Amino acid sequence: MFANSRPHARAAHRLRAAARWTGLLSAVLVCGSAHAQADGETVSRLIAEDAAHQLQHPDPVVRGEAALIVAASRNPQFQTALLAVAKDSDEAAQLRGILALGLHASPGLASVLGDLLGDPATRTKAPGIAAAFALGSLPPDNAPTVVNQLLTSFLQSSLKRQRDVMLALLRGMHRHEQSLQLTPLHRLYEEEANRDPEVRAALLLVLLPIDPTFDATALRRILERGSDAERSTVVAYLAQNPSPAENELLPTFERLAVQSNHPRLRADALAMLTRLRHLPALEIAAKALRSKDPVEVAQGMRSALVIGGSAMRRALERHLCEEKDADLQAAMLRAWCAPPSIELADLCARLATDRQKPATLREAAALTLMRSDAARAAPLVRDLFRETDHPEMLGELAAAVMRCEGGAAQLGRLLQGSTDLRLHPARWRALLSSGHPEAIRQLLERLHDHKLSPGDLGLSLRCWREAMTDITPAALQSLPIDLGPLRAKR
Repeated sequence: MFANSRPHARAAHRLRAAARWTGLLSAVLVCGSAHAQADGETVSRLIAEDAAHQLQHPDPVVRGEAALIVAASRNPQFQTALLAVAKDSDEAAQLRGILALGLHASPGLASVLGDLLGDPATRTKAPGIAAAFALGSLPPDNAPTVVNQLLTSFLQSSLKRQRDVMLALLRGMHRHEQSLQLTPLHRLYEEEANRDPEVRAALLLVLLPIDPTFDATALRRILERGSDAERSTVVAYLAQNPSPAENELLPTFERLAVQSNHPRLRADALAMLTRLRHLPALEIAAKALRSKDPVEVAQGMRSALVIGGSAMRRALERHLCEEKDADLQAAMLRAWCAPPSIELADLCARLATDRQKPATLREAAALTLMRSDAARAAPLVRDLFRETDHPEMLGELAAAVMRCEGGAAQLGRLLQGSTDLRLHPARWRALLSSGHPEAIRQLLERLHDHKLSPGDLGLSLRCWREAMTDITPAALQSLPIDLGPLRAKR
């Protein structure tokens, strides 16, 4: 009796699961993107439930990727299973399991992560770095004591040896306001032995929203004497966030916008002046438009449009159309926040179809055209999605496809060759992030294909994880944690 019960139970589960998602996907495919977005939470829940059945899969990548997807659902019933993956003997599963604990954020996980960081054998290696990032990612009231102890411990040991662990913790902490940790964070920033520019910049990112001691005098001191990383952090922060000190800092920002040796710093200083509608910034914007750096040129265009208004629009459009450098023209198109004129729209159509032009310029032109004529831009966007391999461009183009198609283009018009998205993993991830129904359908089919290879199953899970959870390639970019390339192992 008991010998045959498990196969029957698995078969029954497969039938119930198929009934659950087949009806949903049919509705999504019929009703288009609006229905897909409305049912986004339901799809995520179903995928998390299906991923939970892979937490004990023989392949370490599969069970690790499954752990990350399950953790994003924040369902408390999976805590024990996630802890098991975090203690896995294979590092490919273990690292993902540790990161999953930070995503799951249920009570009690802070002490588990603290224990991992308390072990000298693992603290400065990949598992410890993953644990530091996960601990920092927890909501502040979940782990005040453990985080406080870890921050204090940095002051009592070699800061150089703890560098990667500190950075990982701070990268995670940046996701939440950290008022409860103000004192140890401030002490760590003021510590004379802490001279690492990247660590100090990461501390500033966490401190600036919460530390009242960063008044005009303190900020001016950083802007005039700090490292390039610290100055860039302060300028980029103030460009986006109001501060009581900002009016006192206007002369300093004017000097930076004109005299700094770093184009990104000049651009961010100009952005701050633009946010305050500081009229002298218009002259600085005109100078920025003559730069040879795309970042600075883009900010010059944005500032000129915001401060100069409609009176400058024709002159700016003419300057854009006459630009011969492809990178600079692409930067200006990306910064163009006004509806394009008929002449500019025609130029965009020509640029987007010119295969002799760089892909970045063609994409910028197609997306600008979309703002005035979605029907005209649609085939151009589809062609670019099919042709480019740049991950960031793929995400933008997938979102544009969904907007201008009023639903979703057929995969045959978006892919070269086979429409099996396992052969196009970067495009699969982009389409999943935009809610493309066919991309979701293929994912669900793969999760229910019991003959699928471990490599293909791991790839399917990873595409969803990278598109739809907080553990994205960008989130891990600055950490020495390698989860491998996005491809199937067949």
